[in-house]
Amino acid sequence: MQVYNMKSAINNQLALFDTQNYEFNILISPTYRIKNYVYNFKQQINERIGLDAKNLYSVPHISLFKMESVDNEDYILENFKQALLYSKRFKVELNGVGFFKHGESKKSVFLNIVNPEPIVHIYKRLLSAFRLKERPFMPRLTVVKAIANSKMNKIEYDLSKYNYHDNFFCTKVTVLKKPINDDPDTKYVKIYEALLN
Repeated sequence: MQVYNMKSAINNQLALFDTQNYEFNILISPTYRIKNYVYNFKQQINERIGLDAKNLYSVPHISLFKMESVDNEDYILENFKQALLYSKRFKVELNGVGFFKHGESKKSVFLNIVNPEPIVHIYKRLLSAFRLKERPFMPRLTVVKAIANSKMNKIEYDLSKYNYHDNFFCTKVTVLKKPINDDPDTKYVKIYEALLN
């Protein structure tokens, strides 16, 4: 996942007064039907290889990117709203299962997005609004993340045959926020949803 550090992009004087940093996660949520499918899929994987709680209970979504910043929510949301002001809703087509390598020792499982172009367009508009450098980006709907190859080898062949097709209309883009701290149980809070035209 791409994490951008926004401290230099925001008024540096704010950092003199507010030392708490936050992570902002910008994402697209699928419909309840698709989320429910992904939760069931996670359960099937869990029965085969066992999953940690984070993988088992994480909310299915398509991440665009994350930013770290001092708490300047107004700045973040103003740029977010401007970037998506004239963006139109679009259909997201899902087809089959894919795998993503994390180095040589781990892999993630995701649902393939057949038509990534509208999501990439949203991503580029947001990066431009925040004056962030574009990085390679391929949107995915993650099922489970960073599973050790020793476990993945037991199920990868079966998962690759998974024949799942579905679609949903993306009608909004969401911003989540959480403080950056040492507590692994810190949860994101939804602070805004931009409705697409």
